[in-house]
Amino acid sequence: MGAKGYVRGESMPRLGGSGSRFFLATLLVALLAIGATASSAFALSPSVATQPASGLTETGANLNALVNPNGLETKMYFEYGPTTSYGTKTSEVSVGSGSTTLEKSQTIGSLTKNSTYHYRVVASNSSGTSFGSDVAFTTVGAPEGLTIGPETFANGEEAILRAFIDPNGQATTYQFEMNTGVKVPASPESAGSGYNAVLVTAKVTGLTPGTEYSYAVTATNASGKFGGNTISFFSNNVPNVSYYPVSGVWRSKATVGALVNTHELATTYYVEYGTTTSYGSKTAAKEIPAGSASVAVSELLSGLKENSEYHYRLVATNSAGTTNGKDQTLTTLASVTLYTTGGTELKKAAALKAFSNSVEIAGRPCSESEFSGELEEQPGARQRVTAIKMQSGATGCTWKPESSLTVKYRAGTQFKETLGLEFAKKGSEVLLRTSPEYHVAADVYLGAGKVAECEYNFTLSGTAKTGETLSPILAGKTEYIKGSLAWCPPGNENVAGIFAITSEGKALQAK
Repeated sequence: MGAKGYVRGESMPRLGGSGSRFFLATLLVALLAIGATASSAFALSPSVATQPASGLTETGANLNALVNPNGLETKMYFEYGPTTSYGTKTSEVSVGSGSTTLEKSQTIGSLTKNSTYHYRVVASNSSGTSFGSDVAFTTVGAPEGLTIGPETFANGEEAILRAFIDPNGQATTYQFEMNTGVKVPASPESAGSGYNAVLVTAKVTGLTPGTEYSYAVTATNASGKFGGNTISFFSNNVPNVSYYPVSGVWRSKATVGALVNTHELATTYYVEYGTTTSYGSKTAAKEIPAGSASVAVSELLSGLKENSEYHYRLVATNSAGTTNGKDQTLTTLASVTLYTTGGTELKKAAALKAFSNSVEIAGRPCSESEFSGELEEQPGARQRVTAIKMQSGATGCTWKPESSLTVKYRAGTQFKETLGLEFAKKGSEVLLRTSPEYHVAADVYLGAGKVAECEYNFTLSGTAKTGETLSPILAGKTEYIKGSLAWCPPGNENVAGIFAITSEGKALQAK
Protein backbone atom coordinates (compact mmCIF):
# COMPACT_ATOMS: atom_id res chain seq x y z
CA MET A 1 0.00 0.00 0.00
CA GLY A 2 1.10 3.59 -0.55
CA ALA A 3 1.73 5.97 2.23
CA LYS A 4 -1.50 7.22 3.77
CA GLY A 5 -2.34 10.86 4.45
CA TYR A 6 -0.83 12.35 1.34
CA VAL A 7 -2.36 13.35 -1.90
CA ARG A 8 -1.86 10.99 -4.52
CA GLY A 9 0.87 11.80 -6.96
CA GLU A 10 2.70 14.18 -4.52
CA SER A 11 5.71 13.24 -2.60
CA MET A 12 6.90 15.02 0.56
CA PRO A 13 9.93 17.22 -0.12
CA ARG A 14 13.04 16.52 1.78
CA LEU A 15 14.83 19.26 3.67
CA GLY A 16 18.22 20.05 2.50
CA GLY A 17 17.48 19.28 -1.08
CA SER A 18 17.70 21.74 -3.96
CA GLY A 19 14.01 22.54 -3.77
CA SER A 20 14.32 23.42 -0.11
CA ARG A 21 17.11 25.88 -0.76
CA PHE A 22 15.06 27.73 -3.35
CA PHE A 23 12.10 28.02 -0.97
CA LEU A 24 14.22 29.52 1.83
CA ALA A 25 15.78 32.08 -0.50
CA THR A 26 12.38 33.18 -1.72
CA LEU A 27 11.10 33.47 1.85
CA LEU A 28 14.10 35.64 2.88
CA VAL A 29 13.59 38.09 0.02
CA ALA A 30 9.97 38.43 0.93
CA LEU A 31 10.76 39.05 4.58
CA LEU A 32 13.35 41.77 3.71
CA ALA A 33 10.87 43.51 1.47
CA ILE A 34 8.27 43.48 4.23
CA GLY A 35 10.83 44.89 6.70
CA ALA A 36 11.79 47.75 4.39
CA THR A 37 8.16 48.72 3.88
CA ALA A 38 7.51 48.72 7.63
CA SER A 39 10.59 50.89 8.34
CA SER A 40 9.44 53.50 5.80
CA ALA A 41 5.98 53.56 7.25
CA PHE A 42 7.20 54.31 10.81
CA ALA A 43 9.83 57.12 10.03
CA LEU A 44 8.88 60.64 11.52
CA SER A 45 9.14 64.26 10.33
CA PRO A 46 11.00 66.57 12.78
CA SER A 47 9.43 67.48 16.11
CA VAL A 48 9.57 71.28 16.67
CA ALA A 49 8.49 73.91 19.25
CA THR A 50 8.98 77.69 18.84
CA GLN A 51 10.40 79.24 22.03
CA PRO A 52 10.28 82.89 23.34
CA ALA A 53 12.80 85.29 21.82
CA SER A 54 15.76 86.48 23.88
CA GLY A 55 18.50 89.11 23.70
CA LEU A 56 16.08 91.83 22.59
CA THR A 57 17.62 95.12 21.48
CA GLU A 58 16.29 98.12 19.55
CA THR A 59 17.08 96.47 16.20
CA GLY A 60 17.71 92.77 16.89
CA ALA A 61 16.69 89.57 18.69
CA ASN A 62 17.66 85.91 19.19
CA LEU A 63 15.01 83.51 17.81
CA ASN A 64 14.82 80.23 19.74
CA ALA A 65 13.28 76.78 19.13
CA LEU A 66 13.40 73.08 20.15
CA VAL A 67 14.05 70.63 17.26
CA ASN A 68 14.21 66.78 17.24
CA PRO A 69 15.31 65.30 13.87
CA ASN A 70 13.69 61.97 14.80
CA GLY A 71 16.57 59.97 13.32
CA LEU A 72 16.64 61.54 9.88
CA GLU A 73 18.93 64.21 8.44
CA THR A 74 17.08 67.48 9.17
CA LYS A 75 17.42 71.15 8.25
CA MET A 76 15.70 74.14 9.89
CA TYR A 77 15.15 77.96 9.59
CA PHE A 78 12.96 80.70 11.13
CA GLU A 79 10.28 82.74 9.38
CA TYR A 80 9.65 86.22 10.80
CA GLY A 81 7.96 89.52 10.03
CA PRO A 82 5.56 92.20 11.37
CA THR A 83 2.53 89.91 10.84
CA THR A 84 1.79 86.18 10.82
CA SER A 85 2.38 86.27 7.07
CA TYR A 86 6.07 86.72 8.03
CA GLY A 87 7.80 87.56 4.74
CA THR A 88 11.43 87.10 5.84
CA LYS A 89 13.39 83.99 6.81
CA THR A 90 16.79 83.13 8.20
CA SER A 91 19.32 80.95 6.43
CA GLU A 92 18.67 77.18 6.48
CA VAL A 93 21.00 75.19 8.75
CA SER A 94 21.46 71.49 9.54
CA VAL A 95 20.46 70.03 12.88
CA GLY A 96 21.77 66.50 12.18
CA SER A 97 19.95 63.17 12.22
CA GLY A 98 19.81 62.25 15.86
CA SER A 99 16.83 61.41 18.00
CA THR A 100 17.51 63.96 20.75
CA THR A 101 15.64 67.26 21.19
CA LEU A 102 18.04 70.15 20.53
CA GLU A 103 17.90 73.84 21.54
CA LYS A 104 18.53 75.89 18.42
CA SER A 105 18.88 79.71 18.04
CA GLN A 106 19.49 82.25 15.28
CA THR A 107 20.12 85.99 15.58
CA ILE A 108 18.32 88.52 13.38
CA GLY A 109 18.86 92.27 12.92
CA SER A 110 17.72 95.36 10.96
CA LEU A 111 14.52 95.54 13.01
CA THR A 112 12.64 98.68 14.05
CA LYS A 113 12.74 99.72 17.70
CA ASN A 114 9.56 99.64 19.78
CA SER A 115 7.97 97.31 17.20
CA THR A 116 6.21 93.92 17.43
CA TYR A 117 7.34 90.96 15.28
CA HIS A 118 6.02 87.41 14.74
CA TYR A 119 8.13 84.28 14.05
CA ARG A 120 8.06 80.47 13.95
CA VAL A 121 10.51 77.62 13.40
CA VAL A 122 10.34 75.46 10.25
CA ALA A 123 12.20 72.06 10.06
CA SER A 124 12.29 69.43 7.24
CA ASN A 125 13.62 65.90 6.69
CA SER A 126 12.90 63.15 4.21
CA SER A 127 9.71 62.32 6.05
CA GLY A 128 8.19 65.83 5.83
CA THR A 129 8.14 69.44 7.03
CA SER A 130 7.08 70.62 10.51
CA PHE A 131 5.98 74.18 11.47
CA GLY A 132 6.26 75.58 14.98
CA SER A 133 3.56 77.71 16.57
CA ASP A 134 3.62 81.52 16.17
CA VAL A 135 5.44 83.52 18.85
CA ALA A 136 5.53 87.34 19.05
CA PHE A 137 8.13 89.69 20.56
CA THR A 138 8.63 93.47 20.75
CA THR A 139 11.95 95.21 20.27
CA VAL A 140 13.01 97.58 23.04
CA GLY A 141 13.37 101.37 22.92
CA ALA A 142 13.52 104.58 24.88
CA PRO A 143 10.71 105.02 27.43
CA GLU A 144 7.50 106.86 26.65
CA GLY A 145 5.12 108.64 29.01
CA LEU A 146 2.33 111.08 29.74
CA THR A 147 2.22 113.62 32.59
CA ILE A 148 -1.27 113.85 34.12
CA GLY A 149 -2.87 116.16 36.70
CA PRO A 150 -1.89 115.95 40.37
CA GLU A 151 -3.86 115.24 43.50
CA THR A 152 -3.81 118.35 45.71
CA PHE A 153 -4.51 118.72 49.42
CA ALA A 154 -6.78 121.23 51.15
CA ASN A 155 -3.86 122.84 53.00
CA GLY A 156 -2.31 123.85 49.66
CA GLU A 157 1.14 122.86 50.89
CA GLU A 158 1.55 119.46 49.23
CA ALA A 159 0.47 117.50 46.17
CA ILE A 160 0.91 114.08 44.58
CA LEU A 161 2.39 114.35 41.10
CA ARG A 162 1.32 111.67 38.61
CA ALA A 163 2.26 110.27 35.20
CA PHE A 164 2.12 107.14 33.05
CA ILE A 165 5.43 105.56 31.96
CA ASP A 166 5.95 102.79 29.36
CA PRO A 167 9.46 101.33 29.89
CA ASN A 168 9.41 99.71 26.42
CA GLY A 169 11.06 96.53 27.64
CA GLN A 170 14.02 97.94 29.54
CA ALA A 171 14.76 98.84 33.15
CA THR A 172 13.54 102.44 33.44
CA THR A 173 13.72 105.13 36.13
CA TYR A 174 11.69 108.34 36.47
CA GLN A 175 11.55 111.73 38.21
CA PHE A 176 9.22 114.72 38.16
CA GLU A 177 10.82 118.10 37.40
CA MET A 178 9.01 121.20 38.72
CA ASN A 179 9.22 124.77 37.45
CA THR A 180 10.76 125.72 40.80
CA GLY A 181 13.80 123.55 40.03
CA VAL A 182 12.80 120.87 42.54
CA LYS A 183 12.99 117.21 41.43
CA VAL A 184 10.79 114.60 43.10
CA PRO A 185 11.64 112.03 44.17
CA ALA A 186 15.10 113.38 44.99
CA SER A 187 16.70 110.32 43.34
CA PRO A 188 15.26 108.48 40.30
CA GLU A 189 12.96 105.57 41.11
CA SER A 190 12.12 102.45 39.09
CA ALA A 191 9.21 102.28 36.67
CA GLY A 192 9.93 98.61 35.86
CA SER A 193 10.97 97.05 32.56
CA GLY A 194 7.69 95.95 31.01
CA TYR A 195 5.97 96.86 27.79
CA ASN A 196 2.82 98.39 29.29
CA ALA A 197 2.27 101.88 30.72
CA VAL A 198 2.34 102.00 34.51
CA LEU A 199 1.13 104.79 36.83
CA VAL A 200 3.99 106.44 38.75
CA THR A 201 3.59 109.03 41.52
CA ALA A 202 5.66 111.21 43.83
CA LYS A 203 4.66 113.50 46.71
CA VAL A 204 5.90 117.09 46.77
CA THR A 205 5.72 119.23 49.93
CA GLY A 206 6.52 122.81 50.89
CA LEU A 207 4.15 124.41 48.39
CA THR A 208 2.67 127.86 48.91
CA PRO A 209 -1.15 127.83 49.06
CA GLY A 210 -2.90 129.40 46.10
CA THR A 211 0.26 129.36 43.96
CA GLU A 212 0.49 128.11 40.40
CA TYR A 213 3.08 125.40 39.75
CA SER A 214 3.97 123.25 36.75
CA TYR A 215 5.76 119.93 36.36
CA ALA A 216 6.69 117.26 33.82
CA VAL A 217 7.82 113.64 34.11
CA THR A 218 11.17 112.43 32.77
CA ALA A 219 12.06 108.75 32.28
CA THR A 220 15.38 107.14 31.36
CA ASN A 221 16.56 103.70 30.23
CA ALA A 222 19.49 102.30 28.23
CA SER A 223 17.98 103.51 24.94
CA GLY A 224 17.45 107.12 25.94
CA LYS A 225 15.48 109.70 27.92
CA PHE A 226 11.86 110.80 27.63
CA GLY A 227 10.70 114.30 28.60
CA GLY A 228 6.96 114.49 29.15
CA ASN A 229 4.36 117.18 28.57
CA THR A 230 4.01 119.93 31.19
CA ILE A 231 1.03 120.16 33.54
CA SER A 232 0.16 123.36 35.44
CA PHE A 233 -1.87 123.42 38.65
CA PHE A 234 -2.75 125.57 41.64
CA SER A 235 -1.81 124.19 45.03
CA ASN A 236 -5.42 124.81 46.12
CA ASN A 237 -8.34 127.11 45.29
CA VAL A 238 -7.36 130.12 47.38
CA PRO A 239 -6.86 133.17 45.12
CA ASN A 240 -3.72 133.37 43.03
CA VAL A 241 -2.02 136.76 42.61
CA SER A 242 0.40 137.72 39.83
CA TYR A 243 1.53 141.33 39.58
CA TYR A 244 1.69 143.68 36.63
CA PRO A 245 4.49 146.26 36.31
CA VAL A 246 3.83 149.41 38.33
CA SER A 247 2.41 152.26 36.24
CA GLY A 248 2.05 155.98 36.88
CA VAL A 249 4.62 156.38 39.65
CA TRP A 250 4.89 160.04 40.68
CA ARG A 251 5.94 162.02 43.72
CA SER A 252 2.92 161.30 45.88
CA LYS A 253 1.04 158.47 44.19
CA ALA A 254 1.36 155.33 42.11
CA THR A 255 -0.91 152.85 40.37
CA VAL A 256 -0.30 149.15 40.98
CA GLY A 257 -2.03 146.27 39.24
CA ALA A 258 -2.35 142.49 39.40
CA LEU A 259 -4.14 139.53 37.89
CA VAL A 260 -6.27 137.72 40.49
CA ASN A 261 -7.31 134.13 39.75
CA THR A 262 -10.39 133.52 41.91
CA HIS A 263 -11.05 129.95 40.73
CA GLU A 264 -14.56 131.26 40.00
CA LEU A 265 -15.25 131.88 43.69
CA ALA A 266 -16.52 135.22 45.04
CA THR A 267 -13.41 137.10 46.16
CA THR A 268 -12.57 140.32 48.00
CA TYR A 269 -9.24 142.10 47.67
CA TYR A 270 -7.32 145.18 48.79
CA VAL A 271 -3.73 146.48 48.63
CA GLU A 272 -1.59 147.03 51.72
CA TYR A 273 1.25 149.53 51.42
CA GLY A 274 3.78 151.45 53.50
CA THR A 275 7.48 152.23 53.85
CA THR A 276 8.15 148.85 55.55
CA THR A 277 6.79 145.31 55.25
CA SER A 278 4.50 146.16 58.15
CA TYR A 279 2.64 148.33 55.60
CA GLY A 280 0.19 150.37 57.70
CA SER A 281 -2.08 151.69 54.96
CA LYS A 282 -4.47 149.91 52.68
CA THR A 283 -6.97 150.61 49.95
CA ALA A 284 -10.70 150.02 50.33
CA ALA A 285 -11.76 146.38 49.89
CA LYS A 286 -13.42 145.53 46.58
CA GLU A 287 -15.47 142.59 45.35
CA ILE A 288 -14.93 140.20 42.44
CA PRO A 289 -18.16 138.28 41.79
CA ALA A 290 -18.34 134.49 41.57
CA GLY A 291 -17.84 132.98 38.14
CA SER A 292 -14.90 135.18 37.20
CA ALA A 293 -11.78 133.05 36.70
CA SER A 294 -9.03 135.66 36.25
CA VAL A 295 -9.61 139.37 36.76
CA ALA A 296 -7.20 142.26 36.16
CA VAL A 297 -7.38 144.80 38.99
CA SER A 298 -5.57 148.08 39.71
CA GLU A 299 -5.41 150.38 42.72
CA LEU A 300 -4.19 153.95 43.23
CA LEU A 301 -1.84 154.35 46.20
CA SER A 302 -2.03 157.97 47.34
CA GLY A 303 -0.50 160.14 50.05
CA LEU A 304 3.01 158.87 49.36
CA LYS A 305 6.23 160.73 50.18
CA GLU A 306 8.41 161.80 47.32
CA ASN A 307 11.69 160.03 46.58
CA SER A 308 10.80 157.16 48.95
CA GLU A 309 10.68 153.38 48.69
CA TYR A 310 7.31 151.77 49.42
CA HIS A 311 6.35 148.15 49.99
CA TYR A 312 2.98 146.81 48.89
CA ARG A 313 1.11 143.56 48.43
CA LEU A 314 -2.34 142.54 47.26
CA VAL A 315 -4.45 140.50 49.71
CA ALA A 316 -7.29 138.39 48.28
CA THR A 317 -9.80 136.19 50.11
CA ASN A 318 -12.39 133.64 48.96
CA SER A 319 -14.16 130.70 50.59
CA ALA A 320 -11.03 128.53 50.21
CA GLY A 321 -8.83 130.94 52.16
CA THR A 322 -6.68 134.06 51.95
CA THR A 323 -3.64 134.75 49.78
CA ASN A 324 -1.14 137.41 50.79
CA GLY A 325 0.60 138.30 47.55
CA LYS A 326 4.38 138.49 47.55
CA ASP A 327 5.86 141.76 48.78
CA GLN A 328 6.64 144.24 46.00
CA THR A 329 8.45 147.58 46.06
CA LEU A 330 8.29 150.88 44.19
CA THR A 331 10.11 154.20 44.59
CA THR A 332 8.33 157.52 44.21
CA LEU A 333 9.93 160.24 42.13
CA ALA A 334 11.80 163.27 43.44
CA SER A 335 10.54 166.78 42.83
CA VAL A 336 12.33 168.77 40.17
CA THR A 337 14.07 172.11 40.74
CA LEU A 338 13.48 174.63 38.00
CA TYR A 339 16.06 177.19 36.89
CA THR A 340 15.96 180.00 34.39
CA THR A 341 18.49 179.83 31.57
CA GLY A 342 20.50 182.38 33.49
CA GLY A 343 20.86 179.94 36.40
CA THR A 344 18.44 181.61 38.83
CA GLU A 345 16.67 179.01 40.97
CA LEU A 346 12.94 179.48 41.03
CA LYS A 347 11.27 179.35 44.39
CA LYS A 348 7.92 177.65 44.67
CA ALA A 349 6.20 180.99 45.00
CA ALA A 350 7.76 182.41 41.85
CA ALA A 351 5.41 183.37 39.06
CA LEU A 352 5.74 181.20 35.96
CA LYS A 353 4.25 181.60 32.55
CA ALA A 354 3.33 178.62 30.40
CA PHE A 355 2.70 179.21 26.73
CA SER A 356 0.95 176.59 24.67
CA ASN A 357 0.50 176.23 20.97
CA SER A 358 -1.99 173.84 19.44
CA VAL A 359 -3.24 171.01 21.59
CA GLU A 360 -4.98 168.97 18.90
CA ILE A 361 -7.96 166.64 19.12
CA ALA A 362 -7.81 164.63 15.92
CA GLY A 363 -10.77 163.49 13.88
CA ARG A 364 -13.27 166.38 14.31
CA PRO A 365 -12.43 169.01 11.68
CA CYS A 366 -13.23 172.71 11.81
CA SER A 367 -13.82 173.23 15.53
CA GLU A 368 -11.47 175.09 17.84
CA SER A 369 -11.39 177.43 20.77
CA GLU A 370 -8.85 179.07 23.07
CA PHE A 371 -8.67 179.25 26.83
CA SER A 372 -6.59 181.51 29.04
CA GLY A 373 -6.42 181.00 32.79
CA GLU A 374 -4.37 180.25 35.88
CA LEU A 375 -2.35 177.04 36.18
CA GLU A 376 -1.37 175.65 39.58
CA GLU A 377 1.63 173.50 40.34
CA GLN A 378 1.17 171.45 43.52
CA PRO A 379 1.97 172.89 45.92
CA GLY A 380 2.38 176.62 45.82
CA ALA A 381 3.60 178.06 42.58
CA ARG A 382 1.08 179.64 40.25
CA GLN A 383 1.59 179.44 36.54
CA ARG A 384 -0.35 181.11 33.77
CA VAL A 385 -1.46 179.48 30.59
CA THR A 386 -1.76 182.25 28.04
CA ALA A 387 -3.23 180.14 25.25
CA ILE A 388 -4.38 176.55 25.03
CA LYS A 389 -5.96 175.83 21.69
CA MET A 390 -8.18 172.79 21.34
CA GLN A 391 -8.36 172.00 17.67
CA SER A 392 -9.62 169.03 15.72
CA GLY A 393 -8.00 168.67 12.36
CA ALA A 394 -7.33 171.00 9.48
CA THR A 395 -8.78 169.18 6.47
CA GLY A 396 -12.00 167.50 5.49
CA CYS A 397 -14.26 170.04 7.16
CA THR A 398 -17.92 169.11 7.17
CA TRP A 399 -19.25 171.72 9.62
CA LYS A 400 -20.21 175.23 8.63
CA PRO A 401 -17.51 177.88 9.27
CA GLU A 402 -19.58 179.52 11.99
CA SER A 403 -19.52 176.33 14.10
CA SER A 404 -17.64 176.77 17.36
CA LEU A 405 -16.47 174.63 20.26
CA THR A 406 -16.24 176.21 23.71
CA VAL A 407 -14.06 174.47 26.28
CA LYS A 408 -13.82 174.46 30.05
CA TYR A 409 -11.49 172.36 32.22
CA ARG A 410 -12.62 170.51 35.29
CA ALA A 411 -10.58 169.16 38.22
CA GLY A 412 -12.31 166.37 40.13
CA THR A 413 -16.06 166.95 40.14
CA GLN A 414 -16.01 170.74 39.89
CA PHE A 415 -15.50 172.86 36.82
CA LYS A 416 -12.43 175.08 37.10
CA GLU A 417 -10.55 177.07 34.58
CA THR A 418 -7.31 175.43 35.69
CA LEU A 419 -4.86 172.97 34.24
CA GLY A 420 -2.31 171.47 36.61
CA LEU A 421 1.15 170.39 35.47
CA GLU A 422 3.05 168.00 37.71
CA PHE A 423 6.86 167.92 37.56
CA ALA A 424 8.92 164.97 38.75
CA LYS A 425 12.48 163.82 38.26
CA LYS A 426 13.78 160.36 37.39
CA GLY A 427 17.47 160.15 36.63
CA SER A 428 18.32 162.63 33.88
CA GLU A 429 14.70 162.98 32.80
CA VAL A 430 12.06 165.41 33.94
CA LEU A 431 8.62 163.88 33.71
CA LEU A 432 5.57 166.06 33.30
CA ARG A 433 1.88 165.41 33.13
CA THR A 434 -1.40 167.14 33.80
CA SER A 435 -2.39 166.74 37.39
CA PRO A 436 -5.08 165.97 38.19
CA GLU A 437 -6.66 164.38 35.15
CA TYR A 438 -8.71 167.09 33.56
CA HIS A 439 -12.06 167.27 31.97
CA VAL A 440 -13.22 168.88 28.75
CA ALA A 441 -16.82 170.10 28.57
CA ALA A 442 -17.54 171.13 24.98
CA ASP A 443 -20.67 172.94 23.83
CA VAL A 444 -21.01 172.41 20.09
CA TYR A 445 -22.82 175.11 18.13
CA LEU A 446 -24.06 175.07 14.56
CA GLY A 447 -24.53 178.72 13.72
CA ALA A 448 -26.15 180.30 16.76
CA GLY A 449 -27.75 177.10 17.98
CA LYS A 450 -26.12 174.66 20.40
CA VAL A 451 -26.44 171.13 18.99
CA ALA A 452 -24.54 169.05 21.55
CA GLU A 453 -22.81 168.97 24.91
CA CYS A 454 -19.73 166.74 24.89
CA GLU A 455 -17.66 165.70 27.89
CA TYR A 456 -14.27 163.95 28.04
CA ASN A 457 -11.52 163.13 30.49
CA PHE A 458 -7.88 162.89 29.57
CA THR A 459 -4.40 163.23 31.04
CA LEU A 460 -1.41 164.59 29.12
CA SER A 461 2.15 163.51 29.88
CA GLY A 462 5.62 164.00 28.46
CA THR A 463 9.36 164.00 29.14
CA ALA A 464 12.17 166.58 29.04
CA LYS A 465 15.88 166.01 29.63
CA THR A 466 17.72 167.60 32.54
CA GLY A 467 19.50 170.72 31.33
CA GLU A 468 17.15 171.25 28.41
CA THR A 469 14.65 174.03 28.08
CA LEU A 470 11.28 172.87 29.30
CA SER A 471 9.22 172.74 26.16
CA PRO A 472 7.94 169.18 26.29
CA ILE A 473 5.33 167.62 24.06
CA LEU A 474 2.43 166.52 26.23
CA ALA A 475 0.31 163.76 24.72
CA GLY A 476 -2.62 161.54 25.67
CA LYS A 477 -5.98 160.16 24.55
CA THR A 478 -9.48 161.37 25.27
CA GLU A 479 -11.96 159.28 27.26
CA TYR A 480 -15.56 159.83 26.12
CA ILE A 481 -18.02 160.42 28.98
CA LYS A 482 -21.26 161.62 27.42
CA GLY A 483 -22.78 163.55 24.54
CA SER A 484 -24.41 163.01 21.17
CA LEU A 485 -22.15 160.80 19.07
CA ALA A 486 -23.59 162.51 15.99
CA TRP A 487 -21.67 165.66 17.00
CA CYS A 488 -19.23 164.53 19.67
CA PRO A 489 -16.08 162.52 18.87
CA PRO A 490 -16.41 159.00 20.32
CA GLY A 491 -13.26 159.32 22.44
CA ASN A 492 -9.91 157.52 22.33
CA GLU A 493 -8.62 160.33 20.13
CA ASN A 494 -5.07 161.57 20.22
CA VAL A 495 -4.38 164.80 22.09
CA ALA A 496 -0.99 166.52 21.88
CA GLY A 497 0.58 169.94 22.50
CA ILE A 498 3.92 171.71 22.92
CA PHE A 499 4.26 173.71 26.15
CA ALA A 500 7.02 176.31 26.53
CA ILE A 501 7.56 176.92 30.27
CA THR A 502 8.96 180.37 31.07
CA SER A 503 9.47 182.64 34.09
CA GLU A 504 8.87 186.29 33.47
CA GLY A 505 9.51 185.66 29.80
CA LYS A 506 12.74 183.64 30.36
CA ALA A 507 12.92 180.01 29.30
CA LEU A 508 13.31 177.44 32.09
CA GLN A 509 15.64 174.49 32.42
CA ALA A 510 15.37 171.47 34.68
CA LYS A 511 18.35 170.62 36.87
